[in-house]
Amino acid sequence: MSLPRPSLHGSIMKSGYTLEEMLTLAQRFGFPGVDASFGAVRALVEQTSAAAVRDLFAAHDAAPSCMGLMSAGIFAPEAEFSQSLAGFAANCAIAASVGCRRTGTYFPNRIPLPAAEAGRILRDRTAALAELAEPHGIAIGLEFLGLRTFRLEEPHAFINNVPDTITLLRETGRPNVGLILDSYHYFTSGGDLAQIRSLRSEDIVHLHVNDAPHSDLERLEDPDRVLPGKGVIDLRGWFRAVAATGFDGYVAIEIFDDAFRNQERDVAVSIAKEALDAVLAGAA
Repeated sequence: MSLPRPSLHGSIMKSGYTLEEMLTLAQRFGFPGVDASFGAVRALVEQTSAAAVRDLFAAHDAAPSCMGLMSAGIFAPEAEFSQSLAGFAANCAIAASVGCRRTGTYFPNRIPLPAAEAGRILRDRTAALAELAEPHGIAIGLEFLGLRTFRLEEPHAFINNVPDTITLLRETGRPNVGLILDSYHYFTSGGDLAQIRSLRSEDIVHLHVNDAPHSDLERLEDPDRVLPGKGVIDLRGWFRAVAATGFDGYVAIEIFDDAFRNQERDVAVSIAKEALDAVLAGAA
């Protein structure tokens, strides 16, 4: 059984770091992947070259695991989204030139539009993005939100779980689409391991891992996330189910705890990596 490889995500670190500082931390604490800022990568490519950026990653024994390449949200106004497509295609070319093959975005689970209309928009826009990304060998990941406390002011419930997101992704007809699967959103959606075991390896683009401090799904909010292994989610089972699909990619810790990430970066990264390593070792 092959488990996913750890990737360093900026959400666990105090802001203000450079790309090279992030890579240095990744190398020091044993992260073979980095969820790098595309803005930082693009700026460095423009200042130097794609080859120089590839060499920088290689010098730190790390790969660019996943980067955000979209300048417009998936539900942005039509004109804004359409205008962003040319830039997205250019961003895919830059990302591919430095070795990154995964990107993605999230979509909300409560919306102002009727669900059927929103579903058509999400399907068609994901297909358009995937068509532009495919020549560069890049896969598009969609992250559903399972939280029951999110955007309650919006009138319409929308897709919020693994099976419905997969159904929509398959309706795009594109081969390079899949999930950004987040353990917290999986848990708050009421998901079960059978949903994950039913997936194909290509149905998962990237993983986010975090834990829940309690099991009251009606009260959990986004900032409540805790480090893997410090809560109630069966993450060992979750990782085993993901591994059973044949997924060959990366997993990044994503938490939004200001007190945690405002520690010295090396302290936060060390604590986070130790937590993730313990859960992965338990799943092995």
